[in-house]
Parts: sequence; structure tokens; C-alpha cells
Amino acid sequence: MSIENSAVEKISQRVYREYPEMRGTRPSITSGDKRCTLVYKARVQTPAGTMSRVVRVVTDENGRVAKISTSK
Repeated sequence: MSIENSAVEKISQRVYREYPEMRGTRPSITSGDKRCTLVYKARVQTPAGTMSRVVRVVTDENGRVAKISTSK
């Protein structure tokens, strides 16, 4: 299964709304049988320095978001 570009754009807009620090990053996409995983990575400035932040989005076969998880 592969995900359509329009679905990736729609998912990306949701990720950018919920996680503004991800704005401007493009996801790496991994396709499975019935699911697709989009992984967004960014460096975030904190009071103690910088840290990596990862947002992972799992979609169903229709391109709808099934789950969003993030690193802290």
C-alpha cells in the first residue's frame, strides 16, 4: 500500500497544527500491508540546549490517522 500525496499533505497539516516545531519538515514514509507510517524529525530548542523530537503517525489503508505518538 502506498499513501497518496494529498493524504500526506492533509496529515502534515494536522501534525504542524499540533506540533508547530515540526513545521517545514517532510516525513519519511514506510508502507506496510494495511498501514502506513509517517515519521517527522526536528531539532527543538529548549532552555537546556537542543533536543531531537520525533512525531510518528500511523494511518489506516484509507489514509486516515489511526495513532499519533511523539518523543519527549
